[in-house]
Amino acid sequence: MLTFIKNIFQLMISPDNGWDDIRNGGGVSLAFKGMSWTIVISALSCIVQVFYSGNGADVADQLQYAIVVIAAYWATYYIADFVLSVWIPRINEGGYDSERLKLLNCYVVSLLSLQQLLTGVLPLTFSILDLWPLYVMVIVWRAVKMMEIDSSRTERYLIITALSYILPSKLLMWAFNTYVLL
Repeated sequence: MLTFIKNIFQLMISPDNGWDDIRNGGGVSLAFKGMSWTIVISALSCIVQVFYSGNGADVADQLQYAIVVIAAYWATYYIADFVLSVWIPRINEGGYDSERLKLLNCYVVSLLSLQQLLTGVLPLTFSILDLWPLYVMVIVWRAVKMMEIDSSRTERYLIITALSYILPSKLLMWAFNTYVLL
């Protein structure tokens, strides 16, 4: 687990070196386990809002929201896994490593869930956290070397990954908050 945390921090500080470390060690099982814990901890951070939120939220409301967070990020993982497993071979002319794709999925979903962790734990709202998905896309862009994407196809790769990670996570959070938590 410490390796996973080290890899997450390395991705945030130096994405190129982080992806090199991830490619050379760890494995999918470590990444999957780390992603699972990151999603759960991010969801549980919603409960902290009960102590300092001024909007009158109680523990039951925050538990419901925590379930929404877990569902949205897990669904994002599976949507991204499906979409990228279909599109990466097309972008890469038939060749891709499914293990590296799963590593990419685990670490990107973990990075996205860190936004929820920070907004759940911090007592103030920081608008800069709304830009977190853009920084995650910079980290995804630096994964081009690990995914062995041709430099002429980088734009397609970024568009597909943005549609696979950012769009589902934001749409699912919005839909669950709007239609499930009435």
